[in-house]
Amino acid sequence: MMVMKEKEAIASLKNIIEYWTYRPTEVEAAKAAIKALEKQIPQKVLELHGDGGFCPVCHMHNLDVFKYCTRCGQKLEWE
Repeated sequence: MMVMKEKEAIASLKNIIEYWTYRPTEVEAAKAAIKALEKQIPQKVLELHGDGGFCPVCHMHNLDVFKYCTRCGQKLEWE
């Protein structure tokens, strides 16, 4: 069984939207899935300090080293 990575799934869903879907509800469902998958791709924390850093998507200040932003749910990469 092949396991698809987030970026591969996003590309497939975009292809489905462009070439295979005809109902507005299918397009909206695919767009919602893309948005959720994009949040699973780790983004580097901005302005890393001793007291945390900022989410690159919503700019929420995260004081602790959480795996996900406490406001928008973006997966964070602390390096």
